[in-house]
Amino acid sequence: MNAIIYILSFFLMFLCNTKQEAKSGAALSEPVINAQLSSYIKTDFIADTLYASEDKDYFVIGNAKTKKISSISIKYKPNVLFTDFQVKPVSPKPKIKIDWSSYKDAKHFKTRISEACSKENINFAGHYCFVSWGCGSECFVSVIVDALTGKIYDGVGATSGFDFKPDSRMLVVNPPDTTGFYSDCSYCKPIIYIWDEKSKGFIER
Repeated sequence: MNAIIYILSFFLMFLCNTKQEAKSGAALSEPVINAQLSSYIKTDFIADTLYASEDKDYFVIGNAKTKKISSISIKYKPNVLFTDFQVKPVSPKPKIKIDWSSYKDAKHFKTRISEACSKENINFAGHYCFVSWGCGSECFVSVIVDALTGKIYDGVGATSGFDFKPDSRMLVVNPPDTTGFYSDCSYCKPIIYIWDEKSKGFIER
């Protein structure tokens, strides 16, 4: 949060300096065009980098002419890694026999859960099948199925998907894009959860 306040403060100073230069007749510097940013962030539109932190961890994107900010992109820096919660996947992979009676709402999503378990089998935390599906615009829900018992457990929700591995108990909700950045908004920030084998539930890190 402090970093965002710093960036916005810097940007306000930038606007003030720009106005002063214009009044004095000094030549304005050319805006930093999106091409310079392309190696860090992928965008679907042409935009200007209004500000970039020295370490290239924060970018303010917008229109250099109107000075309107369209987004702030932040480098994802997790305090833990998938390897910190590593487990050994069950081998050979069993054919998952789902216990539909173990989860009261499972009947509403039988097709999605069945297809995922059949196709992906064990894809999370050693012996689970993580299953997710959309529930509207910027909305995803999930469950996990124990490949050993067939029991279904509650997952977590997300706005932009999940990142997980078959050999780790760590789950990233709203993961960053392929360049390692995420947008600064109330529902875009990546959140790390750890699957707890004893309680059979996720604990936010």
